[in-house]
Amino acid sequence: MQHDPDNQAGPDHDPLCPNDPCTADDQASQQEPGLVGTTERVGGRRISTRHDPRDAGILSERDLDALLFVGLMRICAQYQLRARIFDGLSEVIVSRCVRRLLRRELIAVHRWNAVGINLLKLTKRGYDTLLERGLAKEKELYLPEKWTAPRDLAHTLWIVDVAVTFLMSSNKHVVLPCWALRRKFGSAGMVVPDILVAQVGPSGEWTRILAIEVDLGTERLGRIFLPKIDKLRTLTRSWAGEAAAAITILTRGQRRIEAIKARVTAHSVPVMIVELPRESGRAGLGALQELLQGKDNRSDRRLNAPAPTSGAFSET
Repeated sequence: MQHDPDNQAGPDHDPLCPNDPCTADDQASQQEPGLVGTTERVGGRRISTRHDPRDAGILSERDLDALLFVGLMRICAQYQLRARIFDGLSEVIVSRCVRRLLRRELIAVHRWNAVGINLLKLTKRGYDTLLERGLAKEKELYLPEKWTAPRDLAHTLWIVDVAVTFLMSSNKHVVLPCWALRRKFGSAGMVVPDILVAQVGPSGEWTRILAIEVDLGTERLGRIFLPKIDKLRTLTRSWAGEAAAAITILTRGQRRIEAIKARVTAHSVPVMIVELPRESGRAGLGALQELLQGKDNRSDRRLNAPAPTSGAFSET
């Protein structure tokens, strides 16, 4: 519990030092790319502050991608940023990027329980930077005033894990977390899935809709959870139109799975029930990717998926 709010399988074994936010005492000893006599790739070229001190203020494309990911996910963990933007690269590179963004006051960093995973969110300066550069629209970005409440954090991290899994898929997807869906429809109390994933066809049409619900066993089945699934089936069917639609429930424990299976009725929107990985953090994300997509079904793709050409989520 000290390292990760989801206590399924103990700590996320990241080295602590590279993840620590940079302080005034160690700024001199942390030589950042693009800041002190080192090089960084920007726009296809490598810059060096040895040649021109004005290059120190330039953010690389990867820095901006990282900033955009944080803004889209509202609040995320550093290991999720690494998986999405720095897949295959060392933890040191990720930490340097986080330090750069933190030093320029583009993000805020909070360490879970002072010894656990790093949580990241956008600052007003980071928000303005993304808008000024035309990398996102106001309605796509999130500027939370407070950190996610401890009771909700595990659920939020699983939602971002699922989002990262589909963003890294080799298929083209529109990925909308619940906070984006609520903003879209203008109702904080509206029943929406934790994640809506739409597979996009060659002409921009939605060919398949998948509503994903992360169930941590905190809601009573008969009074809360199953009635919510019934509402989601109706809602997903209306969103899908002629496209195929389904619901996936990610939950914990075989007893919970069997109880849900026994009480889910037949419907035009089928329900699949899958057990959440026992691991958390980076290991849990990897297990989730294999579970939902297959370990070889990945590609590098842009963060902001194209808007659908028609349907409930088309641009207005």
